[in-house]
Amino acid sequence: KIINEYKIPIISLERPLMDQKIGTVKVDNEYGGYLVTKHLIDMGHKSIAHITGHLGYPMSWDRMAGYKRALQEHGLAINESLIVTRGDFSPLSGYNAMRELLSKGVPFTGVFAGNDQEAIGAMKAIKEEGLRIPQDIAVAGFDGISVASLVEPALTTVSFSKYDLGTKSVEALIQVIKNPGSAPGHQVLPIDLIVRRSSDPYADSSWDLFGW
Repeated sequence: KIINEYKIPIISLERPLMDQKIGTVKVDNEYGGYLVTKHLIDMGHKSIAHITGHLGYPMSWDRMAGYKRALQEHGLAINESLIVTRGDFSPLSGYNAMRELLSKGVPFTGVFAGNDQEAIGAMKAIKEEGLRIPQDIAVAGFDGISVASLVEPALTTVSFSKYDLGTKSVEALIQVIKNPGSAPGHQVLPIDLIVRRSSDPYADSSWDLFGW
């Protein structure tokens, strides 16, 4: 209401708003969830767990939808007992979620976490149980944060350019300022799957020291 009343130029980052008249710049979270789950399947995993991000954010639902789509397309059952929905994007929530998964006694050999921080927390819980990554449990995250390349083993992740997210958003905002009332733009940025040793023991393990 305030935005409409005062004609405030605005662009939404990473997720669309309910008002379709507001432009967005985002990544395809559903496809990213699909891509990383498909990678785990291609590595031979048939029982894959998922730790969601905070379910108050649409991106968490989209990433989980991609996870489920990959399983379905490859003829694998969706086991709800292997989906933990209490993640909140923090390392601690990933750690607690993995402890919960391991305590259930339901076998799984791979896990896709809702973001890299959750994945790193999950890795700590796996190691505390004396399990090996990826030989016992392969781990993958989402976001491509720099720390993902520094943990041991380096973390497989879905990455996108934060630089492009920023520049495209400001470019879109400038257009809204220059052309008030123009049709909003809805841009989807490309994503990349970066395979590291948390899912493939023969993958690259070099550090990313340029993205801080």
